[in-house]
Amino acid sequence: RTNMAPYFSPYVPGTDSGNMQYLQIREDTPVGTVVYTLHGSDPEGQTVYYGIEGDIGREHFTVDRLSGTVTLKEAFDREVSLAILCSVSVQVRQPSKIFITDANDETPVFKNLPYRVQIPENSPVGTFVVTVTAEDRDLGLAGIVHYSIQESEGSGNFSIDTVRGVVTLATTLDYEKKTSYQLKVVARDEGGSYRDQKVYRNSTAVVEVEVLDQQDMDPVFYGQPYQVNITEDTPVFAHETSTTERRNGSALLVVQLEDVNDSPPVFNSSRVEISVPEDVGVGEAITTLVVS
Repeated sequence: RTNMAPYFSPYVPGTDSGNMQYLQIREDTPVGTVVYTLHGSDPEGQTVYYGIEGDIGREHFTVDRLSGTVTLKEAFDREVSLAILCSVSVQVRQPSKIFITDANDETPVFKNLPYRVQIPENSPVGTFVVTVTAEDRDLGLAGIVHYSIQESEGSGNFSIDTVRGVVTLATTLDYEKKTSYQLKVVARDEGGSYRDQKVYRNSTAVVEVEVLDQQDMDPVFYGQPYQVNITEDTPVFAHETSTTERRNGSALLVVQLEDVNDSPPVFNSSRVEISVPEDVGVGEAITTLVVS
């Protein structure tokens, strides 16, 4: 009696059955999904049994020995493996190459963190601040990243190139009003299919901007007017200082001069002649002397 080996049915384009030689699986296919059905025949009409061989094949698939249904056992990650090689058998080995198609399962990841910059307060509009970069490992639109600045306090002072991630000044900054900013920059992909749904993925990074003070304000005196009392015998003195700063301010200083006892009494006249009657009584005033 002739013993002829069983064989797989030829692959028919557009179907999910045959010898599994052209199978494609999306990386977001849920575990437990039936992804293929093996079909084989035995020339003598005997029952055929199906199987899968090799560590990689058994790691990701289970095969029903009788029906030939192939079920996903462990999910794939296309960013790790583009394809795997395994063998299915109907009492003979049949090498199969399975191609893993992409799904939008990767989130944009910012590079070169953290973002910290310093910028002078007198910088003109359009001044470069920083460039942020995010990478998405998905393919197609799902791997294209666009940038935006999340609305927050002070975010309107900055703008960002949505494609290149270049942050620039949208207004001038004033150190006396605000000394620092924390910008939340969002990186968002263009969306892609994930488990039969259109999904957009994004991530956020913080850009810390420190505003540097510049000499753009005139000096201001506080607590005016100023008042001081000095005595008239205060010695003459001078305090000299200099600066390269061209800005200046002014204030009112009131000086109150106080007298000191530094002058002896002086008679209005150095010689006084008076006539005294002989009958003037003791204790009577005979004249008045003026001293100043």
